[in-house]
Amino acid sequence: MSSEHAAAFAKTPLGIDELSTRRHGLAPRVRQLLILIDGQRTEAQLERLIPRAELDDYLPTLERGGFIARTGTPPLTPSARSPADAAQDAPDPHDEMRKRLVTALIEIAGMHGHELAGRIESCRSRRELREILPAARAIVEIVGGERAVAQFEERAGLR
Repeated sequence: MSSEHAAAFAKTPLGIDELSTRRHGLAPRVRQLLILIDGQRTEAQLERLIPRAELDDYLPTLERGGFIARTGTPPLTPSARSPADAAQDAPDPHDEMRKRLVTALIEIAGMHGHELAGRIESCRSRRELREILPAARAIVEIVGGERAVAQFEERAGLR
């Protein structure tokens, strides 16, 4: 696997802003890819979720537009960082749940879950995530029935 395929991508502040406001007008499929980018998935992993031809078009679009950046730049050493910097970089405890919900929703509901996935991305508390779950389950059920709901809950870590 090439190092390019091994690189992961993360949303930039501009990418996060696009997910909450849609002010930059990304096309729906490009926005769907932006939703799937979580700072950990490599290009090869994204290829399992989005066709290669679309990745070849959309990743450069997102990267050139400043919506995503490749991860892997070495972090500052702990001695070079202030306690305030370290506190700002502390992981959001809801990130993992948001990632699981968005991934499961997009994998199972596809484009039908696109708008709701953006709303999930902007949730900032466990309460907000719990409040949005009935809508996510409803979309999944409409798209794939009860079996898809069970699959969604399993993949999202709700079971």
